[in-house]
Amino acid sequence: MGDFNAKVGQHGNEKAVSKHGLGIRNERGEQLVTWCDEHDLIIGNTCFEQPARRKWTWKQPGDNARNQIDFILVKERFRNAFLSAKSYPGADCYSDHIPVIAEFRLQLKNLKRRPRNIKLNLALLKSDLSLRQRYSVNVRNKFQLLGELEEPEDQWHQLKTAITEAATEEIPPTERSARQRWMTNEILEMIDKRRQAKNDKDAYETLHKQIRKKCDEAEEKWLNEKCKNMDLYGKTNLHMMYKNTEEIVGRKTCSSTRCLKAKNGNIIMEKDKILERWAEYIHELFDDNRKHDHNAMKRNFAGPPIMKDEVRAAIRKMKAGKATGPDGLAVEMIEALEEYGVEKLTSLLNEIYDTGEIPADISRSVFIALPKKPGATECELHHYTKAFDRVRHDEIMKDSTQIKIDGKDLRVIKNIYWEQTAAMRVEGETST
Repeated sequence: MGDFNAKVGQHGNEKAVSKHGLGIRNERGEQLVTWCDEHDLIIGNTCFEQPARRKWTWKQPGDNARNQIDFILVKERFRNAFLSAKSYPGADCYSDHIPVIAEFRLQLKNLKRRPRNIKLNLALLKSDLSLRQRYSVNVRNKFQLLGELEEPEDQWHQLKTAITEAATEEIPPTERSARQRWMTNEILEMIDKRRQAKNDKDAYETLHKQIRKKCDEAEEKWLNEKCKNMDLYGKTNLHMMYKNTEEIVGRKTCSSTRCLKAKNGNIIMEKDKILERWAEYIHELFDDNRKHDHNAMKRNFAGPPIMKDEVRAAIRKMKAGKATGPDGLAVEMIEALEEYGVEKLTSLLNEIYDTGEIPADISRSVFIALPKKPGATECELHHYTKAFDRVRHDEIMKDSTQIKIDGKDLRVIKNIYWEQTAAMRVEGETST
């Protein structure tokens, strides 16, 4: 850091300056030292014994004086990793300042790559009948191996495990698209030839022009096909129309700063502390100190069971292509099981309805905070509030009791609200 015209001199009472500085401290030097003390920084140039010619960093015009006014500042915690710092007056850098170079001993952290979420090509369950049949048989076989269970939590875990494992084994993942979606194998082969012709300037230029022409033709052809698809899907399939539009214009995202401000205003960089801050902030906003009222449990629990037709109709209304929840189940996986899936799901739902026991996965939600604008570091500047229910649950139960809602329904509603859990996901890490 230079051009402050700050001379810090030698060791004083501050921890920022050591005894190997040069010159006498001036007013700007006093300000720099105070600032370093406030931010736990040390001035590296003053920490190592060097001859005077290795300390000065600026020569006054006319060579009347030489001063040390350029510094390397390091956090106090890295003092032991700081090996040396000295100036190089013989360097040819066309400046009246001379470079200051420091040596560090660093041990880089071995970062663990988080496993990439594999997205299955669920559309094949509709288009490929043989794949659909293999998947259905695999799910049935897994159910036979696991046997019959009684508790709703165990039944749910059995259903989820059988479906997700069979899907992973039978359904191939979606192919990762090229950076340029219009790229063809012919163009890639020409690029390889151009790479091999680097030493032949004429051949290289010829191939380069041919590649540019092919790229323009391929891009125009790809765009025309996408526009035709959009026109077709606009009348039959809005989801595919929006998907084609996104492929053309690209998805616009508001990037996160990967840091967050704590309650006291300090910047937090560590993932675990960021997750703790989100949990603290959300708890402050949505905690209502509600009490668990057991009066509803004394009501009559007699009532009609859930019918297969109701489950079948509910599955039919669900839209395909939607993101899965924490359980990883997609509606396409259940639809592909046809009547077998309806039967298993109806049995599970009736068990939940009769006992009032809600499986933990069903009452758990995972939220992602999306910044409202680039560079957002405050919790308030993120989209998340719409994901949370701000209605007071105890008031819902009070009104539901007064209008004589069936005891079974009231118990399920109460357990869903009172036993629900939520977590925040930040850069692939989920809070507990």
